[in-house]
This record gives sequence, C-alpha cells and structure tokens, in this order.
Amino acid sequence: MLAPSTFSKLLARASGARRTEAPLDWSTVALSTALSALVGTLVSLAAVSQTTIRQRRAERRDEARQRLAETVAPMRAKVRKYQAGRHGSLKRDEPHTMVGDDYTLVSAVLYVAESLSPIRRHLVRRRCRQLFGKWLTETAAISPADGSSPGAFLAPLFVAAFAEDEYADPEKRATGTLHRALMTDPASPELARLERDLRRLSAGW
Repeated sequence: MLAPSTFSKLLARASGARRTEAPLDWSTVALSTALSALVGTLVSLAAVSQTTIRQRRAERRDEARQRLAETVAPMRAKVRKYQAGRHGSLKRDEPHTMVGDDYTLVSAVLYVAESLSPIRRHLVRRRCRQLFGKWLTETAAISPADGSSPGAFLAPLFVAAFAEDEYADPEKRATGTLHRALMTDPASPELARLERDLRRLSAGW
C-alpha cells in the first residue's frame, strides 16, 4: 500500500501533466476530416468513371459486332441462294480477277472492325485475307471503298490494274476463298466451307 506522501506526489505529477497538455485544435480536426472525405469522394468518382468507361467500351464493341454481322449478312444470303440453285448470276468464271463487290464488302468489314477489340480486329483481318486475298484486303485497308475516300472512285481502276499483266504477280493474283468457291458448282463442298467462313467472319473471328 502506498504511503500518503508517495500518493500525494503521484497525484501532483498527474495534475501537472494534464495542465501542460496542449489544447485540442478543432480547426485541425475539421480540416483532417474534410480532407478524408474529399479523398474518399475522389476515389469513388474515379471508380465510377472507370466502370462507366468500361461499360461504354463494351457497348461500342457489342454494336460493332452487330454491324459486322449485318455487313456480312447479304453475302451470306447470296451464297445460300447459290447453293440452292437460285442465284446462278453469282457464279464466277475467271480464276484471277478482282470483283468490285468484293472490294466494297471487304472495305466495309475492315471499317467496322476498327471498333472491335484488338484481338477480334486481328482475327477479322486474318479472315479477310483468307476470304478476299491478301492484295485486295491490304488495298481496301489503305484506300477503302466507303464512299468517303478516293477508294470509292478508284474501284474501277483497281479492278483494271488487277487484270493487267504488269500488276499480275503471283501474290497479287492470289484471290481468296470467296472467289474460288464461287467458281464451283452449287453442290461443291467449297461452298459449304465458304458459308462457314462467312459465318465466322460475321461473328468477328
């Protein structure tokens, strides 16, 4: 048990310590609280903004996939009619020619593909090289026939240039599977493969 004198000394020291403590600065407390609230708000806004950006990007890509399917749909319909023997005019005879409709179609496909994700954009371009040929795909990428570039007016010149012997090296002469399949009869298995590849193109891969 503490002696009375010792207890008195301890009590005196405690009282002195309380008297020397700095008074509470309420303005500092208020500022700290305000700053904490501001930081929390900014973090929340940043999170909401990132979520919104991702949602909008996903919506644009969904819309692009829909437009891609709509762009390829007319050719798919023509191929199915040709398979059924109801679109004889679609048949092609010359093995090394460029058709203006192919140039227009691949231009439209590549334009839509720009709004897809990088991976799907790469897959679409690769599928276009398979279907339309490397030369036509690269030409459409440089000067598309989209109605707003010189490509829309130069399509006949590209067709003529493709047919000229001076431009007809093996790389440029290599037409795609679309052209080669349409040179076959309606019952040809190449047309079934063509329909499959067009379906994959319309789905973005």
